[in-house]
Amino acid sequence: MASDIRPKGKLLLILIVLLIQGCGVSPSPAELPVIQTATKPMTFTMTPSRTPLLSATETPTPDFAATLHIIETAHVGAILSTVQPVILAQYPSPNGRWRVDVIRYECTNFPGAVDAMAYEQLKLVNVADGTEKIIVDELQNCGGIGTYGFKGLYWSPSSRYFYYTNWREGYPETCGNYLVHFIYRLDVISQESFPLGGGHLSPDGTRLAMWDGDDIVIWDLDRGEIGRVRSLVPGFLAGEIAWAPDSQSLVYLQTEFDCAPDYGVSYLILMDLGKMSQTLLVKYPPPGFGGVDWHSAGQVTLRDGDGNYWTYDLSTKEKLFLGRTPFTPTPVPLGIFALKFYPPLIVNYDPSEWKDESRYTDFKFMENFLQSRRLSTCIIGVQGPTDFNGPQPEFVPALLGDIRYSVIFWGETTPSVISAWYIEDQSLVDYDYVAGLPILAVQASVSEWDACKAQAEKVLSTLHVP
Repeated sequence: MASDIRPKGKLLLILIVLLIQGCGVSPSPAELPVIQTATKPMTFTMTPSRTPLLSATETPTPDFAATLHIIETAHVGAILSTVQPVILAQYPSPNGRWRVDVIRYECTNFPGAVDAMAYEQLKLVNVADGTEKIIVDELQNCGGIGTYGFKGLYWSPSSRYFYYTNWREGYPETCGNYLVHFIYRLDVISQESFPLGGGHLSPDGTRLAMWDGDDIVIWDLDRGEIGRVRSLVPGFLAGEIAWAPDSQSLVYLQTEFDCAPDYGVSYLILMDLGKMSQTLLVKYPPPGFGGVDWHSAGQVTLRDGDGNYWTYDLSTKEKLFLGRTPFTPTPVPLGIFALKFYPPLIVNYDPSEWKDESRYTDFKFMENFLQSRRLSTCIIGVQGPTDFNGPQPEFVPALLGDIRYSVIFWGETTPSVISAWYIEDQSLVDYDYVAGLPILAVQASVSEWDACKAQAEKVLSTLHVP
């Protein structure tokens, strides 16, 4: 069982203080190991070391890691004996032979601990005989910060490999421009887990594109690394990657600096996967481009350091300034509702139940809502960013699928009409919250409110980054 214990924040601080007081000396700072993006299995050779005998006058130095492990083990044991586990998610393999379960033991308080602790396991289950193995586990400080929690991402088509992340919730403590959840690959045959790094899945669901140092690596979900190209601009930082809709090419950014609002000089590069060739599309002066998306075949959307959006036409090679909102230049596919205030977020809806009344190509109006086909007054709309100044009604937490919301029920905002705001609570891994927390509005008459709310929440539970 590979352990991924994360006693973040105050617990770690208290332990350090206790060790310092017990030793009466100042410890030397220790450098934490850095996991680098890898594309091939690494072999580590360990040389046995001898521990010298201590003389009568020598004082043993406390083993910080060993002490911490003892505390963590005690906490895990206490959690297992007192907390009822819940299954957060199950991921069956395409061939039906395997299943991966995410098990969580909720936050529990312990004597002497500053914050409550939680515990999670990622298990591999053999469906045929019911045997299971804990692949990795994680002890979590519920009052800590950073990223945590297991989440399944996808299976390889052959069902040999399962890809997951330990960044289900939270956000890294960094101002870095390019952030994407870290991916691990589990081999169900060897039952070993291998760290890949941050990657982007192709639209056809077969390959990943990811950075490895100065290289762009193309990774087949079944075969592993199938291509590698050195980035076009040496010495510049790795930026966002976006796949073409047909999965045959991609674009990526390189920037001079890595924190908004000033990315410095930035480059947009096109990579043809068939030829493994690269073409410089745009060199842009400060504040540079920090974000890129590729949703329609001939057009790329860019976000600059000032928060403005642009489009780049791949055939005419022209840039078009869009302003603070990237209006969709082409019709949105049926069954997809795009949030104009919060690109590239979308939700999925049933066209037999809802009609999209948005004006996606209109630059002057922000009409962006779904109208229920069965309920005449029921709509789902998009509320623009707000700072919530002044007193507010009570916020009610709501978990819809994997998405956390804080809900404000406004009551009858007009005679016989009820409204509510569903404020997404930073549960989206790949979304840049520079525009603020996404807010969706639900509205209906008093007589239709209960039915509308139930119908609308099914839609809101699908909120995601495409």
